[in-house]
Amino acid sequence: VLCFSESPNLCFCKDIQISTDTVQDILTAAIIFQLVEVQEACLEFLKQRLHPVNCLTVLRLAERLQNDDLLEVSLLFAAQHFSQLEHNEDFLMLDSNLFTRLISSQEFNGLEDDRLKSIVSWAKHDATGRLNVASKLCCYVQTPRLSKDYLQHLSQAKDEWETSP
Repeated sequence: VLCFSESPNLCFCKDIQISTDTVQDILTAAIIFQLVEVQEACLEFLKQRLHPVNCLTVLRLAERLQNDDLLEVSLLFAAQHFSQLEHNEDFLMLDSNLFTRLISSQEFNGLEDDRLKSIVSWAKHDATGRLNVASKLCCYVQTPRLSKDYLQHLSQAKDEWETSP
């Protein structure tokens, strides 16, 4: 549901009060009314306030809006803060395209154990729809960099892997 209560201000006022509560509605209205300066202000607002708590939401918003600049900035931020994101519910909700881009990022800042664990968690969240993609994502895991303990855990969990759908 769009809130257009700020719409008159978008058209007739020079200064717009953008907040975390209103930025998405203002951005949506600015896109609809083709207010480029307002769009840019909203996008800059989002970029400046990226945080591990919101970066995946912003990433999905950028994809939905087809805004490559915001998408790249939020993807870079997410990759650099990966260790803080992997337990976030939004992480499991990423579509295969965004998840692949995040996992395969050169800026990935996490342990290889975490990369593989996140692939497994993401795949298990929707096993029927993601298992095929997950097997392809494993090519991004640098196996020699997996910890000995995690490799032993994987070996012990072999039965679970073999019985997965």
